[in-house]
Amino acid sequence: MSHPRTPSYQGGTLSMERHDAKGFVEDFNRTYEETTELRRILGHRFYGQPVGAEGEGELEDVDGDDGEEENDDAGNRDDRKDTEQERAQGYDDEDLRYFQIGRRTALPVSLVTEGRYAYVSDAVVGALCEGEKSFVGARLSLAADEGEIPTVKDEPARVVEAALEYVETPDHILLPRTDACDEAVARWKEDGRLRRFGDSSYLRGTEADGGDGDENGNGETRETDCWLHRYDATHGADEAFVLEDGGVTVVQKKGRDALPPTGFGYVAEYEDMNDDMPLTVYFGEERREGKDGYDEFFDVVYRVILSEPVVEDGGVCRVRSV
Repeated sequence: MSHPRTPSYQGGTLSMERHDAKGFVEDFNRTYEETTELRRILGHRFYGQPVGAEGEGELEDVDGDDGEEENDDAGNRDDRKDTEQERAQGYDDEDLRYFQIGRRTALPVSLVTEGRYAYVSDAVVGALCEGEKSFVGARLSLAADEGEIPTVKDEPARVVEAALEYVETPDHILLPRTDACDEAVARWKEDGRLRRFGDSSYLRGTEADGGDGDENGNGETRETDCWLHRYDATHGADEAFVLEDGGVTVVQKKGRDALPPTGFGYVAEYEDMNDDMPLTVYFGEERREGKDGYDEFFDVVYRVILSEPVVEDGGVCRVRSV
C-alpha cells in the first residue's frame, strides 16, 4: 500500500545530489540492520506480510513528545483482504496501533556530501535501537498492568526461574539497566552462568521439573538458556520480562506504508528512497550557516514505525524485583 505524497514546504535552499542522499539513507539502514535487537527478541514481520513470514534479516515523535502514528484513513488503504492466518491470530495489521520511534537532529551538509556517514550513523542509530527496546518494555509493562501478561515477583538474579510457571520454554530476558540488575549480572558472571557468543550474551541455567529423579535422587531438569538483552526502562524501572521465541510479535512499517512526518518541511523528491526501508530518513529543506561560517547544517528526521506488541498466551511473563 502506498500513500499519496504529502506536499512539503517549498522554497528551501538545501542543495544535495540525489546519490549523496541515497547513500546516507542506505548507510543508516545498513547500520540499523546490524544493530537492532528487535527481531531477535520478538517475532517480527513487515506490514502486509503474511503471518508466519519472516522479515528481512520512550516513545518519541519528531518534536520530542511521546507520539503515536494514527492508523491511516480508509481512503488511504488498499483493498488487501484479511488473510486467513491473520484472522486465526485474532488481529489484522490495519487494526493495530502504530508508534514512531525516532528523532529530529541537525547535521552538517558536508557529512552527507562527503560520504562521512559513519561519524553519525553508529551513534544515532544505536540510540534509536535502544529506544526500540525501551518501547517494547514500556508497552509490555502497560499490558501487564491491564492483566494481559502474568506478573511474578522475585529477586533479579532469579528472573528466569520465577517466570517458568508461565513461560515453559524461555529464550530471552529483557532486563532493565538498574543497580539491582547490574548486581545480578555480576553474580551470573561470577558463577560462570553468563556466556558470550559474538557480540551477544546468554544466561546458562537449568531448572528441576519436579520429576521423580534418577536412582541417585537427582530430579530431571530442563534447559533454560536465555539470551540477555539490557534496556533503559521508561515505565516500571524494576521490571524484567522473560519471553519465548515468537511469544510477542510486532509489525513494522516500511516507508511506503507510513505517513510522512507532520510539521516538518522535507525534500519531497527524496521521499521515495524510503519506500523499501524499515528506517526512514527525511531531509529538511532549509539549511543554515554553522558557527563562524565553518559549515552548513540541515535538519533530518529519522524514525521507525512499530505496532503495539501482540502477545501470545504463555509467551511472556513480567518479573518485578522484590
